Amino acid sequence: MTFLALKKNLLLATVITGICSSAFASAAYDITNIGGSSSRDIENGQIVRATSNSDFSSNIILGSGNSETVIAENVSGAGSLNLSGGAVYWTTAAFIDGNLERTLHVYESGETSVVVTSANEMRGFSYDDEGNVAWVEMVNGGNEVFYYNGLSITQITSGHTGFTISDDDRNIHTDNGNVVWREGFTLFMWNGISTQQASLEDQRISRFASLDGDKLVYISQDASTNLSEVFAYQSGSLTQLTYNGVSKTKVFAEDGMIAYQVSNITCSSCIQSSDLYKLENGSSTLLSERSVTVDIDGDKVVWTEGLSLDINDALYVNENGATTQIESTGPRFNSMMAEGNQIVWTTGNSAQGGSETMLAGPAAEQVVVVNLGAEHSVTQIDLSETVVVEVSQWVGWTWSPNVIGFGFSSGDGAPINGFSVVDSEGNSHELYGYWTSINQPFFWETVTLTIPAQPGRVISVQWWATAE
Repeated sequence: MTFLALKKNLLLATVITGICSSAFASAAYDITNIGGSSSRDIENGQIVRATSNSDFSSNIILGSGNSETVIAENVSGAGSLNLSGGAVYWTTAAFIDGNLERTLHVYESGETSVVVTSANEMRGFSYDDEGNVAWVEMVNGGNEVFYYNGLSITQITSGHTGFTISDDDRNIHTDNGNVVWREGFTLFMWNGISTQQASLEDQRISRFASLDGDKLVYISQDASTNLSEVFAYQSGSLTQLTYNGVSKTKVFAEDGMIAYQVSNITCSSCIQSSDLYKLENGSSTLLSERSVTVDIDGDKVVWTEGLSLDINDALYVNENGATTQIESTGPRFNSMMAEGNQIVWTTGNSAQGGSETMLAGPAAEQVVVVNLGAEHSVTQIDLSETVVVEVSQWVGWTWSPNVIGFGFSSGDGAPINGFSVVDSEGNSHELYGYWTSINQPFFWETVTLTIPAQPGRVISVQWWATAE
């Protein structure tokens, strides 16, 4: 099975009204429809998705590049789908001899195996990028935290009943061998050896926290003002990161970056979008006034915009202080996630025949091809983009040269030191001064050289044929 054809290549620059703190940029993204899904995850260029069958079972499909592989068929009650360290995890629930049993499966290196099967309720599965899994399981009437490191299962807690199992992954996280969970209004962190309390006893913790390696970031109340602020716990130390007192609702920490959302609800019965801020060096920068779903990917903050959780109608990326609109025509951006310079979401557009899974990634570099025309003519080339120059005009020649010479000179008055060109064999040739010539073999076929981009510069190129 192959991915569907390329949907579009966008080069968009937009302005979000009311926001003046960011520069705005253009960027090209390829957007591809890869088919329907009920759930999905992305990691290192791979995408796993679950598709629904007519009998309410699911197929688990793993894709990379232009190919896909069905790794599980007719799965009953598939849930908690995730890619972690190259392994695909999912859960199933089925009645066995009249008892409901839950199973965590893993697909790795072409093989599927069972991690654990339990008659207990199991929920709140959380994954990192290294094949580790944490979850909550009801044991003897209490909700206990479990951890799987790819080899063995560890029960982290015993006799803990304060964790509400319905809270799911909003309250349990794993990353780089650490596990965080909440009991009542207190956060705890397990580092693989011991458990530490990661928040103060009298802090009222927001149910949304975020774990980045061994750094736990969460929203709680300032002890003196009683207002909502962002806190971080790391290596036994608790730090307050914000002091602005606005009503924060969610915080996101990943790859060393932190972002948070602030409620802008105007009526008690409305579900509104939120203001989105990026937190750097103790300073908060407003990115959006209509954010809905948010994710962090390396040095980028990615978010959808819309009126509410049910209506998100645009997709944005902020990188290096510049905000780019990637997509605006999708009807909805459900379950958006970003990883490895790729973004995946589901449209949820029933008018177009059901939900479709969309994948966005940076477009391939656009290469300009310039034919240099007749021999000895001079062509000036703007190097704002990579350019391929070609020579092919020798129709009617009555002699047989064996060398095509290329001459490069400055087209803007500045030396061409630091410029280079690459031949068809991949060899790089350095240019210098105000004039450099390069010879290439002639075989009665088009001869090409690639000139990498040098934004802001102009170069002059000419060619000639010789016999040596």
